Amino acid sequence: MGKKPIEYFNDFLPEQLFNELIYYCNASDKLPDILLDVITDRSEEMVPTFLDHIDEIAQTDVLAKESLQLLAIDVFILNNEFRAQNWYFYCIESMQACDDRVAIKCSHALFEIGLEVMPKALYAMDTTGNSFARESYADILSKAGYQPALESIIRHFETEWEHRAFYALCLSKMGEKALPTLEHALQEVEMPYLDYLAIRDAYEMLGGQLQLERDFETDANYQKLANDEIEQEDEE
Repeated sequence: MGKKPIEYFNDFLPEQLFNELIYYCNASDKLPDILLDVITDRSEEMVPTFLDHIDEIAQTDVLAKESLQLLAIDVFILNNEFRAQNWYFYCIESMQACDDRVAIKCSHALFEIGLEVMPKALYAMDTTGNSFARESYADILSKAGYQPALESIIRHFETEWEHRAFYALCLSKMGEKALPTLEHALQEVEMPYLDYLAIRDAYEMLGGQLQLERDFETDANYQKLANDEIEQEDEE
């Protein structure tokens, strides 16, 4: 009686499974679900093999590069493996777009490692020249509520005008010490409406109470949202 497809891999050693994985990575941009399931089920014993091949995984140019890297991160996360953190930083530093799936998962993996990695993430945020990476580090640090990062996040909030809404969201996770910065920003004379909404929401999430709503009648985004709301009410 023949073996079921999934049973074919049962007797494979971790190195053999990895070689099989690379074979399929070179042959197609999609990995077989059965092989993915086997590696995930045996993730604990696969960790040393993935670590041994971490440079190959990072620099590979196979068809299924993204699938391979996402699988490796899953294996590490499932087993609370922190030794891959340098690769996580490498992937984040290599970000070319905010929807980079590998970098996003690496950010999640760094967050899962916890406090141990936060000083390095803070240093990376302060020194990187990649704005996508900087936002990724700010997201990690703010979700962790890592207070030594507050000053740096405030600095980026006050200087990176095109990304101010994002850094306002980060500040909303940093506790009441961020309130004075947000309150001061709300008093600025000139401010785009969408930035105002983000800053106001962050301020209120931290317990701040807005005394007076601003007038944004001349802001194009305000007008558009107001018109959309009117049209929606008319349809109802």
